[in-house]
Amino acid sequence: MSDPCGRDDLSGFRFHVTRQSEDDVYVATVAEFPDLCWTGDTRLEALCGLERLVERELDGSRRKAMTSRH
Repeated sequence: MSDPCGRDDLSGFRFHVTRQSEDDVYVATVAEFPDLCWTGDTRLEALCGLERLVERELDGSRRKAMTSRH
């Protein structure tokens, strides 16, 4: 199944989106990065925002790993 946000490279991650009724927002979380979350007015906005954040986290980890080897 294709990712609705266009990020098929994150297919191995377990994303979850819930609605927080008291704040009237959706909250996306990802099991592999328990400290990260993203809120949005829609499920898709929350999910896509978190996927962008996870991509930045992974890019930062890759850059850090590459610079630590030198």
